[in-house]
Amino acid sequence: MDAIPGRMSSVQSEVKWLHSLLNDRRPHMGIDTSSVSVLIVTYNSDHVVEDCLLPLPSDSEVLVVDNLSTDLSIEKVTQVRPQAIVIANSSNAGFARAVNLAAEHAHGDYLLLLNPDARIEENAIVTLLRDMETDPSIGIAAPLMTDSHGAFKVLGAGFAPTIKNMALHGFGISRVAPRNQKLEGHHLYRDSNLDSVRELDWVSGGCMLVRRSVWEALGGLTTRWFMYAEDVEFCLRARQLGTKVILDPGAIAVHDFGGSSKDVAGSTNTVWIVNLYDLYCSTMASSRVACLVWKWTVASGFLIRAAAFRLQGIVRPSARRSADANVSRYRAFATALLRAAPARRATRT
Repeated sequence: MDAIPGRMSSVQSEVKWLHSLLNDRRPHMGIDTSSVSVLIVTYNSDHVVEDCLLPLPSDSEVLVVDNLSTDLSIEKVTQVRPQAIVIANSSNAGFARAVNLAAEHAHGDYLLLLNPDARIEENAIVTLLRDMETDPSIGIAAPLMTDSHGAFKVLGAGFAPTIKNMALHGFGISRVAPRNQKLEGHHLYRDSNLDSVRELDWVSGGCMLVRRSVWEALGGLTTRWFMYAEDVEFCLRARQLGTKVILDPGAIAVHDFGGSSKDVAGSTNTVWIVNLYDLYCSTMASSRVACLVWKWTVASGFLIRAAAFRLQGIVRPSARRSADANVSRYRAFATALLRAAPARRATRT
């Protein structure tokens, strides 16, 4: 669901921007950050978790669940944030189970899911809180996620993974015309229409503020998957409850993946698309035929994009290296998707 962006004159835009900036420099203006419980899951995160913890409000509760790290993640957390509640798992339980465990011990009226390699300043948290306290129908709010180098093009936010939305994404149509809202697909882009708060179908669990009442009504994250897709599924269920999911570009968070698109062996991570297929088939598809159409539509889009990058590498030798990398990446996505087993119908776990 799209918000009406509204165009303003350049003078009005400057005034609005300055007013927003001044408000952001007075973060507490009736907004109580002690109502926020920050939920962080660590797994060998000692090299990033300090930067994650330092900007958080001093009066916000912080809970860290460690998934059996072999580094000094726990020691780093207790050193940087001595008052944090640390829960050491006896196994690597996955993202969803760890977040649900943290939520069980949280006391805040709002739960902020935050990746250990993400950073959000207090002012941005206040902006999201203000959104939610101003409009009680908002159940989930997220900032605009960027990276410290400004290299992000695809945003972790967008619309439900329907056949249409996945076709727009898979074939790269939404990337070609990112500001055309009629062509927006599963993901938004950095150049999408972000002039105002957007009401969407899903936002990333890497930095997501959730009203506790919504969290409890939904029973937390599904544990169907070890990781990936649980945030999309959670937001879709929230939408079914009638609550809004928004992205506020006036709140900024920084997320440096540090090579998160690669696994330990250096191969392309394809779990996200397999889980997304499973999500569609288990909760959205009307029939097995719809599942097959989804699979072949998305895979075809990936293969066509691989072919386009192959051609780019031939036409522009200077871009050959990056083109070859993209060819390999999109072929891997398509191959994993085509090999994916049919999904079983979802049950709440």
